[in-house]
Amino acid sequence: MFDNQILAQAAFFASRSVKFPAPPVFQGGLVINLKRSIVYGLGVLKNRLPVRLQKWGMVRFPIFDAKGKKLAPS
Repeated sequence: MFDNQILAQAAFFASRSVKFPAPPVFQGGLVINLKRSIVYGLGVLKNRLPVRLQKWGMVRFPIFDAKGKKLAPS
């Protein structure tokens, strides 16, 4: 779910992102069963809820603090 947290921060701070295709690991593609799909979908919703709550001003989360830790440019 780490990737969704990064995307949630990007959405909150109105950053632009680039989407690029990633080839499957093997020829048949990636197979995900229903249970794993549901768990992943719920995780995505769990990561979107804090974004909405902070945008609505109901709760403040450190992950969306503009004065928080920054990565140094490489």
